[in-house]
Amino acid sequence: MIFAMQHNPSEAQVAAARAMGAYRLVAMCATPDPAKGQGTPTEGVEYLGRQALLNVPDDLTLGRDWFIAQALKIVDAVGGVAEGDIVQAMGQQQLAMAVNAAARRAGAALVESVTKRESVDMVKDGTTVKTSVFRFVGYRTLYEF
Repeated sequence: MIFAMQHNPSEAQVAAARAMGAYRLVAMCATPDPAKGQGTPTEGVEYLGRQALLNVPDDLTLGRDWFIAQALKIVDAVGGVAEGDIVQAMGQQQLAMAVNAAARRAGAALVESVTKRESVDMVKDGTTVKTSVFRFVGYRTLYEF
């Protein structure tokens, strides 16, 4: 399974991917460093440290060709995508769509995360603030329309 996202996949995401038959788990992000407060690396995930490829400039003139070229760089960074692979692309919408299109053309299955949104009271400096927390539920097939 290829995780085209900037954050570390959770244990639940990895377990769900394994349940789908994923044999290789690749994440674009760097290996988390607990000493820097980045959390713990998730066992079984290959970290590429290439999350910069997921950054999209704040440039209103970016055209279709830029997104296609960037998506192909991402596909190349993970070692290619082929039939039988499972891809989850998250982030900026057009870049995710371009990655998904390249993966679909290669015969890969596409999935999206399903999350449950919960409202949690967080207290900071004596002030209570409602915060949305998203809890991973599983993967759902990403259909072509």
